[in-house]
Amino acid sequence: MPSIPYYTNKLNKLANIVILDTNIVMSEWKISEAKARLSEVVSSCVDEPQVLYNRKKAVAALIDMDEYEEFLAYKQAQKKPTMEELLDELREINKVEEDFGELPPRTNRPDPDFD
Repeated sequence: MPSIPYYTNKLNKLANIVILDTNIVMSEWKISEAKARLSEVVSSCVDEPQVLYNRKKAVAALIDMDEYEEFLAYKQAQKKPTMEELLDELREINKVEEDFGELPPRTNRPDPDFD
C-alpha cells in the first residue's frame, strides 16, 4: 500500500473519500469548495478528518478537537527536556536532599591514588 493518500472512489463532485495506509478515511475538499461550504466541512470533521487541497496538493487538515488535544499530549510527551530544564530539576533535587550522607567505599576497583 502506498504511503501517500490515494483515491478509492468519488463520493460526489465536491468531496472524495481518501484512504491512507493507516486505514483512516478522510474527505477531500478544494479550498474554494471548503470556503463555500465551511459549516459543512467543520461539522464533518467531527466524524472524520477533512483534508483541504490547493492545486492538487494537501495543504491542511481539519480534525476533531479531541483528536487535536490527543495530538498535543502526544507531542508534549515526545518532547525532550532542554539542558536548562534538566539542571533546574537537579537543583530542585539537591534542595530536597541536601545531605547525601556518607558515600560507601569503592569496592569494584582499586583507588589509583592509594596502592
